[in-house]
This record gives sequence, C-alpha cells and structure tokens, in this order.
Amino acid sequence: MNRLGSSVLSELPILSVEEIIERIDAVELADLHELAGELFSGERLSVAGVGANESAFHEALRPLEGVLS
Repeated sequence: MNRLGSSVLSELPILSVEEIIERIDAVELADLHELAGELFSGERLSVAGVGANESAFHEALRPLEGVLS
C-alpha cells in the first residue's frame, strides 16, 4: 500500500510487482559501480573527529590522502 501511495503522491506510474522485479534484475554490476563512484567521490565526502587525540585522527585519515578534497 505504501508503494502505491508514494507513486500517486509523486505522480509516478504505478508499477506492478513483476515490473519492479524486472527493473531490479536489469541492474548490472557496472551500473552499481558507476553510481558508487558518483556518490562516494572525494568531492562529496567529509570527515569529522571527536576526542582529544588529534594525532590519532590524522593517522586514521592517512589512507584517504588524495581521495578527500
């Protein structure tokens, strides 16, 4: 029921369960890899640290050098 309500409110077509399964099955690994690259690009990431040990924070970030902007 939630799926139908969301479709109506968003003015999207109401898909059958079979159509939804077909769309999910059509997703390829390359599609996921491309999306992950967009969502987790260095420009979109940020970091924060809590605590008094600033050197531990910088040490934890060392593997991410060159990735974070």
